[in-house]
Parts: sequence; structure tokens; C-alpha cells
Amino acid sequence: MNKFKLYIFGLALASMGMTSCSASFLDVESKKESTSDNFYRTENDAWRALIGCYDGWQCTSSCAQCAFYFASEVMADECFAGVGNTDPRNFQVLDRFDANQSPSDMNILETEWKNYYAAVYRCNELLAHEGQISWGNEETKGTYLGECHAIRALCYFDMVRYLSCSEVTEVSAIGACLVNPDIAKYDDVDTAIVTLKFANGAIGVIDNCRQAPYGYDQRVEVHCEKGCVQDNNDLQNEAFISTAAGVESAKPTWFFLERYNDAFIEEEKEFAQAIINDTPVPVTGIDGLEPVRIAIAAKKSLETGLPVKLEDIEA
Repeated sequence: MNKFKLYIFGLALASMGMTSCSASFLDVESKKESTSDNFYRTENDAWRALIGCYDGWQCTSSCAQCAFYFASEVMADECFAGVGNTDPRNFQVLDRFDANQSPSDMNILETEWKNYYAAVYRCNELLAHEGQISWGNEETKGTYLGECHAIRALCYFDMVRYLSCSEVTEVSAIGACLVNPDIAKYDDVDTAIVTLKFANGAIGVIDNCRQAPYGYDQRVEVHCEKGCVQDNNDLQNEAFISTAAGVESAKPTWFFLERYNDAFIEEEKEFAQAIINDTPVPVTGIDGLEPVRIAIAAKKSLETGLPVKLEDIEA
């Protein structure tokens, strides 16, 4: 009988312990990890995020495998850009515009594209969460967000230069405050469209907006004489649900660390190989300068309402 009472008492204590350890009690906020829920709160968080945007931009030129600037030199008419049979086979593909030089190298620039999208994604993250940051003053807010927009535009300018296989000769830009009228106080816009003319006759269009409630839309497409090439967003999964009501799919992956994890790992590997093998840094000063000149021309066009020739922007 005494043992029976002890069993009941023990079960009662166990029941009390289990009910006290509810899910809400165990669901605590991490003190180590930064997420979209616990980050983007203070001005210091915004500063760290902005540093991440700058780092994302520099990563686009530090990919030792085949950075954009280096690939541009190889594909150009420079005398020593592609030095012939002594080049690795993947560089011969770029130099000769011939995939038969190395059929196994079908995604030579994959890592570089991921780096660009990662940089753009970092900028989008900061811009999307700027409303929940406790800003010390409006001047700092305008400076940080303005720099973030500039970095994102530079990445876009780089990508369209590669896609067109040519240099920009003229820039036209228009913009307006269609999302947040307060931005106009700082002589800035939240929505902008930039039109680019290229030396080979191609035309490029870039659209920017501080707000995209459906997700981070990062697509690129090239319309050509014989068809169209498109590169769409990466989704959380590839499942599509089709019903009489319509077709549903997952949203883009939510954070740049998740989406571009493999790209960051590959970037570190390639950088280490460049140091070990003592290979040249695959970046030229001219290529680093060009997107900055395009950005300056776009700003001038926005202010004047007139097209701006790149030759009028001092190098």
C-alpha cells in the first residue's frame, strides 16, 4: 500500500514537471546567432549590415576562379588577355567563345553569378528591414540607405556589362518616391529605372525599388535575335502546386547565408588557391572604375533629366 502511494506521488511530480516545461518556456531567443528577427534593430546593426553589403560587392571581384573583371579581360580584344594554349581550358572557352574547348566546363561563371546575387541580397535585406531599426538621426539613416542603394546599383551595372559583352556609352535615369515620401527630404528616390546604351548597340534596363512585398526579386534576362536567356530566383524548394485556383510555389530563400552558402565556401577555397599558387589577382583598375562611373552618370542623369555620356564622366 505504501509503495502504491509512493508511485502515485511520483507520477504527480512527473506530471507537474512536464506541464511546467512547456514549449513556450523552452523557446528562447538565441544569444549567439543573428537572424532577421533579432537583428536590424539598432543603428549599429545597420552599420554591420552595410559593411556586409560592401563585403558582398568586393567578393564579386575577389573570386580567384573566374571573377567578372578577369573574365572581361579574357573575352576582350586585349593582346595578352587570353594567352593561347598555355591558358587553362576554361579560360580558352571564354577567350575563343567556344564551349568545345572544354565541354566539362559548362558553368564557368556560376560562382561569380552567385556572388553578385549574394551582394544584391544583402542590400535587399537591409533595405527591407530599415523600418524596424531605431535610427539615431535621419541623416545617418539617409547616408546608410543611400550607400546601400549605390552598392546594389554597382552590382547591377557590372552584370549588365558582362551580359552585353560591351561597355556602356550612355546612361539615362528617372526616379520618384512612390513608397516612402519622406525619402524625398534627403534628395533621394525609392524607385528608379536606369537605361543603358552600349558600344555594340545593345540596350539595357535596370529597375530598382526599396520595396518588394512578394519577396526579393532578383532576375536577369537577355533578349537576343534567336531567343531569350533567363536566370530566375532560387526558391526554398522546387515544388509547384497546381489547382483550379491557380499555381503556387515557394518563396525565394530568406537569407543570404542560406542561399549562397556554397558560393562563400567556394570563394574561400579559390582565394586560398590563389595565395598558394601565387597567381595574379584577377581584377583590373579599369574594370573596378567603370561601374562607379556608370553610377555617377546615373545620378547626374537623375538630377538633370538628361542622358549622360560616359565620356563626360572623368575617369
